[in-house]
Amino acid sequence: MRDRFEEYQERLSAGAATPAEQSIAAYLRDAGPEMFELRAAGAVLEGDERLAVAARVRVASEDPPFLLVTDRRVIHAVPGILGWRIRRELPRGRVTAVEMTAPGLLRPPSLRFAASGLRELVVRLHEGEEEMEVLRDRLPRIFGPAYRER
Repeated sequence: MRDRFEEYQERLSAGAATPAEQSIAAYLRDAGPEMFELRAAGAVLEGDERLAVAARVRVASEDPPFLLVTDRRVIHAVPGILGWRIRRELPRGRVTAVEMTAPGLLRPPSLRFAASGLRELVVRLHEGEEEMEVLRDRLPRIFGPAYRER
């Protein structure tokens, strides 16, 4: 399975024409086959936008929504039969606080993004340990002192 995924990654990288597609291909190369659904996320990104970090959002469906953090926006997007669509987005420059809440006995981990003058965006995360470590590593670098964990 891993060899087939690596071959697919090489084809995806070679065919990536825009910075958005290139950043998705690079992210998938690092994330591995667990994030395979992310391959079509370019449908909700602008051509010159770059993906910084992504995470699966916890829901009871076959096509889980994703949280995408780019160089411009925080996006809650949903892949579907007719393509990806944006449920909610916040301009990254207006984000004033990012809070990750650890999983509890009966609740999954969550992320809360507060933005000046806008309603906050809260998502419950899929509980993959590797995904959580990537978020813990990248979110403080992206948002600086606005990031904190509870």
